Amino acid sequence: MKKTHFLIVIVLAIFTMSSCLKDDAQPTPQAIVTLLNSYPDASDVYYQMDGRIINNVSFPYKTYTSFRAFPGSKRLEVMSRMDNKMLIDTTMNYADSTFYTGYVYGAVGKPKFIRTTDSPVENLGEKAAARFVHLGNGVAKVTFQIGDQEVAAFKDRVQENKNTVSEAQIFRPINTGTFKVTAKDEQGNILAEREDIVFKKGLYYTFALMGTKGDSEKPLYIGYLSAE
Repeated sequence: MKKTHFLIVIVLAIFTMSSCLKDDAQPTPQAIVTLLNSYPDASDVYYQMDGRIINNVSFPYKTYTSFRAFPGSKRLEVMSRMDNKMLIDTTMNYADSTFYTGYVYGAVGKPKFIRTTDSPVENLGEKAAARFVHLGNGVAKVTFQIGDQEVAAFKDRVQENKNTVSEAQIFRPINTGTFKVTAKDEQGNILAEREDIVFKKGLYYTFALMGTKGDSEKPLYIGYLSAE
């Protein structure tokens, strides 16, 4: 499955898929994995799990794929389509009925990878839910704001690493409505922004700052995924 833009609604969404798994007479154990190419140094990537190509297509910068994985320890490889160079080689465990999002990012020549576990918010009620992932290059700490809502967990965020994932993966309750989203540096300067983002009750939004500060071709940019 290939998308040429970053604003998407994931069809295999968290709650819909989990209910389908439960409704199957004999459900097959599986995890649901989304992989996002946020790496500005590779125009196209493809993914391999345990040596097998996932979906057999390329994924340009700012695009994603979603697929099912059997539970257990799996080797994930991120490959550059241009020269078949391996960018990422990592082994992780996948649990049954669990949703994950992986992010390929980093500065030119220095690819990185993190993975979040996508879990629902208890008692979300009338609100939406959001999280912010800092994948941008050339900027230290970033504060992300949704309209005039201030979320402490979105303040002074360093670029994600293995030590920040446990915090980055948490969705936070957000008021519904239409808001501008903004990423600012420590001095309050606007790094990137987007107008008129609609937050709907019960939807989950993952916002990612990607790109490189000062890069004319791939500047800092706020992309997002939404899922029910």
